[in-house]
Amino acid sequence: MHGQGLLSGFVAVLLKRIFKVKAFVTLLALYDFKTWKGIRKATARFILNNCDIIFVEGENGKNDLEGLCDERIHGKIRIFQHWCDHDLFKPPANRPNDKIRVLFVGRPIKEKGKHIIEEAERLLNNPKYEFIYVENVEVEKLAELYKLAHICVVPSLYSEGYSRVVAESASCGCAVITSDRGSLPEMVDIWGISIDPTAENFANTIRNHEWINGIWAYGHAKAHFNPKNAETFLNEYN
Repeated sequence: MHGQGLLSGFVAVLLKRIFKVKAFVTLLALYDFKTWKGIRKATARFILNNCDIIFVEGENGKNDLEGLCDERIHGKIRIFQHWCDHDLFKPPANRPNDKIRVLFVGRPIKEKGKHIIEEAERLLNNPKYEFIYVENVEVEKLAELYKLAHICVVPSLYSEGYSRVVAESASCGCAVITSDRGSLPEMVDIWGISIDPTAENFANTIRNHEWINGIWAYGHAKAHFNPKNAETFLNEYN
């Protein structure tokens, strides 16, 4: 049984007892466990103590579990990074340079920060920039949008876990600008940039986007966001 998230993990550890199988849990977010108390914290401990393996996104995912202060949990932790299909998500042969295209991919909710990028667009107020906002799109079309964009922005206002948008856009050779929340700084360390998520900061960074090199992004993605990352899971399955 492999539960994707803490609630699914709860179901997995219950089914483990019925079917006498192993239970794995993948934590696809940062839960800020250090702030949990009472029955909430006890339930999280029950789930993670009774599963066999806990997959977490990056070092921040591992550090998040420190908030539960349970040695039995630590030995089960396996760190992974997201990956994507590099035959689909890859730089274009020729990226159009008639404009500087800035891409936002995500739900139009406050936590995702779309409104920050819309305000940054108003602050820039320059026809040389074209802003593209995407919510629901087929994966093949999404890959084409990454290839069209020069910059991908991830202005999350919450403790974002590892982001597939970052992995996919970097794999397509986009310069990547993220907020400084959650695991985003860890993902773009050295090759991208993370900033305090204000409209002014994003506008200024986009204006000076030459600081951020899409070639570096692609090189990092090729090395770190490739399908070999699946071996972290496959090794445990075997």
